[in-house]
Amino acid sequence: SAARAAHAAGRDPLDFTLELLAAMPPPGHTRWGRGFDAAQMVTVLKRATEKAGWGTKLPRGRGHGLAVSHTNGAYVAVVAEVTVGASGELKIDRVTAVVDAGLIINRSSAESQVQGAIIDGISAAWHQRLTIDHGSAAEHNFDAYPMLRMNQSPREVDVEFVKSLEPPTGLGEPGLP
Repeated sequence: SAARAAHAAGRDPLDFTLELLAAMPPPGHTRWGRGFDAAQMVTVLKRATEKAGWGTKLPRGRGHGLAVSHTNGAYVAVVAEVTVGASGELKIDRVTAVVDAGLIINRSSAESQVQGAIIDGISAAWHQRLTIDHGSAAEHNFDAYPMLRMNQSPREVDVEFVKSLEPPTGLGEPGLP
């Protein structure tokens, strides 16, 4: 990912990602897929990092991380504020997401979609493992495939949508990555 590459290069992940986006070809260039517009990604990324306070000094053991996604025509930037405990355990304190998914018809439903996708993504990253045994899943129910618990969830998941008159895109998957 860009964040890992930024850390390996000793660079700020935001600056590194913005630099990569600035080098992208214009929209419609077939190598990167039809319709990717780096300027739209830059817009959501800059707004998300601004809202989350990227670059502000945080107490020892706390930090920000970022992710971007272009899925189903939607552009999503997410900033997580995370605490690392004394024994190395992680706690996500706050998540800020900015989404450009075209015209939003039902804001409350759209916000819930993105919040749910973010929680599902955290759950998948932290807890879920699928074991294939003789061609089928060994985990047959949620007791063996744990979901994120309320006490593990971020206290705040703030979602902002870019105002747009473009046709709506899907929102089921874009918040997950």
